Amino acid sequence: MKYTTKIYTATLSALMLCAGTTSCSLLDEEIDEVAAHDENVNVNFAFSLNNTSTPSTRLTADMVQSTDGAFRGLSEIYVYPFSVRDRKIQSGDLPKLADINSIGALTEATANNARYYFYENQWFMTGVSSFLVYARGNRANLGLTPTNAQIITNRSTYGYLDHPDFVSEMKPSDIWFAPMQIRNVDTAPAEANALAQYLTNIANAWVTIQTSPGVYTPYRWSTETQPHLRAYYLNFISLTNTYSTRLMAGSSANVECLVSELHKLIRTLKETTFTPADNWNATVHPALCDEILAQIESATYAAVSGDDVTLIGAYHNYPGSYGLPDGAAALKWNVSDSKFEPQTITTSIANINTLSRFAYPAELFYYANSLIKTSNIDSRKTYYPNSTAESWEQMLAHYENNKASVTGNTQAIALIDPLQYGVAHLEVKLKKTNASTLKDANNADVTVEDGKFPLTALVIGGQRKVTFDFTQADPSSDTDVRFVYDHSFESTPIALSYTTETSASVHSLLLQSADNQKVPIVAEFQNNTTTTFRGVDGVIYPGTHFYLVGEIDPATGTGTDDAAKNRVFTQDYTTSITITVPSLAKAYNVLPNLLSPRLEIGIELMPWEQSTPGNVPLD
Repeated sequence: MKYTTKIYTATLSALMLCAGTTSCSLLDEEIDEVAAHDENVNVNFAFSLNNTSTPSTRLTADMVQSTDGAFRGLSEIYVYPFSVRDRKIQSGDLPKLADINSIGALTEATANNARYYFYENQWFMTGVSSFLVYARGNRANLGLTPTNAQIITNRSTYGYLDHPDFVSEMKPSDIWFAPMQIRNVDTAPAEANALAQYLTNIANAWVTIQTSPGVYTPYRWSTETQPHLRAYYLNFISLTNTYSTRLMAGSSANVECLVSELHKLIRTLKETTFTPADNWNATVHPALCDEILAQIESATYAAVSGDDVTLIGAYHNYPGSYGLPDGAAALKWNVSDSKFEPQTITTSIANINTLSRFAYPAELFYYANSLIKTSNIDSRKTYYPNSTAESWEQMLAHYENNKASVTGNTQAIALIDPLQYGVAHLEVKLKKTNASTLKDANNADVTVEDGKFPLTALVIGGQRKVTFDFTQADPSSDTDVRFVYDHSFESTPIALSYTTETSASVHSLLLQSADNQKVPIVAEFQNNTTTTFRGVDGVIYPGTHFYLVGEIDPATGTGTDDAAKNRVFTQDYTTSITITVPSLAKAYNVLPNLLSPRLEIGIELMPWEQSTPGNVPLD
């Protein structure tokens, strides 16, 4: 595997190594009087990737760099020197000034397949004895693509973390990483308002009928007393009582299913022969049915074939066009104003997730906080070519000064600790169902057909900003909590099954979670059967997504050591869970508020394990 590194020259007050296609600005910094007495020493600088860790992103095996995926390489490397000795660098420490010259990585032939990174002719000040190092896994040039849709796709594929720009004189206290919001405002998108208006037009359908010479009387669907039309209307607006309505799934897919079903019902009703007892007016009601059908078939919003309604243009893929899950879209009928309205924030009557809560998965970020070894003999370069058999510990043995500082005699330095993953790895599998049918909320049997209920995404709660060392401070409030939405899985997804004991795995990358806190996890499935069933909050139509909620309890994890105990997700660790679906009765079609203590738990988590990952494949 070839890796190309561009060479830049810069004078910085804190060392920043930039590999891949990222450029560095030329910065001229003054050195203060104390630092001016330090000597600049030309040395060779080396570090290693941790060959004992392998978290994956939530992507395909190759992309996620899981145990069966290829090493992706590093696209950017940022290195800050410190004079701290005999301990890890802490938040309040200040970086040591550095004067860097001609940064360049060795080629494939001499860099040992990028297992070790070796930089020649670096200038460090005497007294440098430790480093903070950050690097990101090789990825696309996110944010540089020409359209918003491509940016969303890239961030969903590679993951993304918000952080301050890495600049000179970067103090640890100024460095942080946070989940990147998919949408950072809570106002309803134009598509949501348009779908609400479309449904409002249907609900408010009315006709004018001449009831006597010169007299024209309006007839509205909303005030209709004919039993069938009245029942269809109340179901359409989800009325629960005179004053309020239930939340409705507001995604394009759900709206299409809802109006397609209504189209079939109204068309069939119009073609039915009624008796006088049915309260059917042969003049008024067929005309009203025609108007309802006309509103459904409005060319402004939809195309209709038979009873199948397909929304057109931008209305067809909401909220997926924004990178959001279908379950994030919700509508509610406003009884006072007789109209549908999008619901985008959590309220006392809309226990949903505020749109800005959703975030991209974390990206593949590496991190080291390390003391150094040095050599006064030579550059140590000769040990790196053809050294594939040597571990980093064996390579370090060629440097004779342990936990040392740069002196006027230093010729080579190496980080003692390899780069590790700053992010945590989640691995999820599905266990087979206990029966060939599952009960829905109406106690009806739904057949589990292999492959017909694919797992299409995960939503993971409890994600917050972390500090320079990728640890989460004790949370003081829920204001900054984000919910990672991860839907970049294998092209052949895993699915519910009654015949397969345990499915293959899907993966996600996350930031470290808070100590002693449960983490909600939501499994998003798609109903690819021809069966409509009822969940806890509404109807699950064929072709639509539904959501089953669980909680990962840190108290029930196994295999954790002291570094990861009492925590669901830990940087440089893998959290492995297996999900069992016992029923469909707790299925949501609108994602519930993951901060709510009243979540309907619909999946069972087998005893889960947290462990250090396996070996990184470097070929």
